[in-house]
Amino acid sequence: MVRFKGALTRRRVVAEVAATLGLKGMPKINAVIAGTPYRGSLMAKGDGTYCLGVLKSIQEAARLGSGDSITVDLGLDTAPGTVELPHSKQAIATSEALSFTNKNEMARSLEAGRRPQTRERRLAQAVEALRKAR
Repeated sequence: MVRFKGALTRRRVVAEVAATLGLKGMPKINAVIAGTPYRGSLMAKGDGTYCLGVLKSIQEAARLGSGDSITVDLGLDTAPGTVELPHSKQAIATSEALSFTNKNEMARSLEAGRRPQTRERRLAQAVEALRKAR
């Protein structure tokens, strides 16, 4: 883990930190931003530096505003990405055709349904889309 301080909203990860961590491409990271755990990616700026976007939920939880200084503990995320899909044998059996990002979006969509009917309809649509993708 590397610790650095900077302004809120979008924090530039300087070249020295990038070199220390051996960053390349769009690296997956684990971070603690203003005391809040975060798992995501850095954005490459093209000049050897990277940008870390600070989620609004983290800003609000820390009661920070634009331009406030924050502390970030940053490390590479080497753990494989996993997504828990609803307990449907059909969805789990056919989900291998999806990328991590698509699985994650599907899981969020299914969880976001407030009514059971909405979740069931979205699950049926997802299963049908997976069948067509095969």
